[in-house]
Amino acid sequence: MYWLIVIPGFALFAVALVGYVNTRRMLSRYLLHLEKTRNQLEQQFRQRRHLLPSFIALGAGVPGLEHECLETLDNAAELVIRSKGFEERLVAENRLSSALYHLRARLERKRSELMPDLVSLIGELDNREAGIMVAGDVYNRQMQDFSACFQKFPHRWIGAFCGYRPPHAVEIRLSTTPILAGPRNRKKVKENTS
Repeated sequence: MYWLIVIPGFALFAVALVGYVNTRRMLSRYLLHLEKTRNQLEQQFRQRRHLLPSFIALGAGVPGLEHECLETLDNAAELVIRSKGFEERLVAENRLSSALYHLRARLERKRSELMPDLVSLIGELDNREAGIMVAGDVYNRQMQDFSACFQKFPHRWIGAFCGYRPPHAVEIRLSTTPILAGPRNRKKVKENTS
């Protein structure tokens, strides 16, 4: 009679222990992937910021370009540098993306007057912006996957016991559109942005 209670109790304990270990391992894996994609996104942001001083210097040489536009871009870049924490940095990066977008829209009107160096730098910025969009989409998906996993029944309890918290719902939405797209590419750009 004693064995009828002990054996199922031991089996239930073993199943619960295996479930705990697997759930903790899965939550740790999600957090690791989330941290990795966040680092990739921050690397894309850093690479874009390294191009900004050259972009501002070359943009100052474009005739008829308002000084306010370059100053707004420079202020947005300074705000990114002074930001603390990931969420605050994302807000600052969104402002920087918006300032870049407006400056690049004004440069589009002066396409014939642009220097070749500025055109190649705009191409490099387009590549950075595309990398930011891809890294941002991957980060958003990883964050949603982790949040969805964390909401399930045993994961929430085990995660709370282990000190895991779901990340803040930070959606990365940046306004980026390539500026010097040719007539064939403009249709693709409009399709991608809508």
